[in-house]
Amino acid sequence: MFRLTVSIFVAIPLLIFPQSLWFFPWFVGIMLTMSGVTGVCPMMLLLQWLGFKSAT
Repeated sequence: MFRLTVSIFVAIPLLIFPQSLWFFPWFVGIMLTMSGVTGVCPMMLLLQWLGFKSAT
């Protein structure tokens, strides 16, 4: 579910609104980098709160 969410958050702004939402894929990339450094991913916390199970 996480990979699907990230791919949607990157693909939709780039394909549909490339001029107005250029910052959104950058934001996703920065958040993925921060989650790799800190070990805390806000999207995973949200997905777990919604009832999805983590693969690890």
